[in-house]
Amino acid sequence: MNVDYATGEIVDATINYAVHPAATLFPLIEGKEFDALVEDIRTHGQMEPIVLDSANRLIDGRNRARACQVLGMDVDERVYDGDDVTQFVISHNLHRRHLTDGQRAMVAAKIATGRPGQWQNPDIRVLPPTQTEAASLLNVGTNQVEQARKVVKKGTPGLVDLVEQGKAPVTTAARVATELDVEAQDEYVSRVNDGMSPTAAAPPDLKQQSRTEAKRPPKAPRRVGDQNASQIEAMNNTLNVWREHVLPGITELDASVTEEKAIALSDDLSKAIQALRRINNLLKERTK
Repeated sequence: MNVDYATGEIVDATINYAVHPAATLFPLIEGKEFDALVEDIRTHGQMEPIVLDSANRLIDGRNRARACQVLGMDVDERVYDGDDVTQFVISHNLHRRHLTDGQRAMVAAKIATGRPGQWQNPDIRVLPPTQTEAASLLNVGTNQVEQARKVVKKGTPGLVDLVEQGKAPVTTAARVATELDVEAQDEYVSRVNDGMSPTAAAPPDLKQQSRTEAKRPPKAPRRVGDQNASQIEAMNNTLNVWREHVLPGITELDASVTEEKAIALSDDLSKAIQALRRINNLLKERTK
């Protein structure tokens, strides 16, 4: 697809139409999805016409035009008579297609970084929306639009296409675009297209690792022998209390024992039982 940026005209070799830049905001469908569209038009005909602007440039229906061309059919057309091409394209595509947040963020990033009037009719020269406005327009978070902007600005065409096709998360692609050179980006795209997970194919997130490591206090070397000895000493002290105080108290247990004494004996007995359980666990570990 070739673009004349002076006029905004796009020549798409797959269809016999000049294409308005706004029509390229959303990615073409490919593979099984496109095959299904071709079969549907073959069976039921073209149910919805493509839409042209006053300069006879296609603004909606690239996929339908491609399908009709594959089938050798004439294409039904209509002319758009409004003045907000961008809003027309976005509203039609958002309602018609199921797009990920990353795909919508890429559209928002494109319209927020365009030239004045690029996405409108030729006689309208308005500034592109801010990232916040574009995010609202596409119903996506501003942070994702910022990540998508990095992909649009620094990513290779293959990386951009990967996100637009929904094959890679925009946050991962943003790291690839900013951390890898062109050759490494192309290698990443190849690995993902060959079936590798987009996250696994990406370089490690060093920033995230450093943040996580900074939150973790350094671990002291584990000295198993000292730790066991300390535990055993503590439990032995508990058992001494059992032998000296609890056991005599139980043997003398009768109606004369006060409620307060009974509560104290019960508490000491519970501690002794817990100590015995810990000792038993340590013994089991030693015999494994």
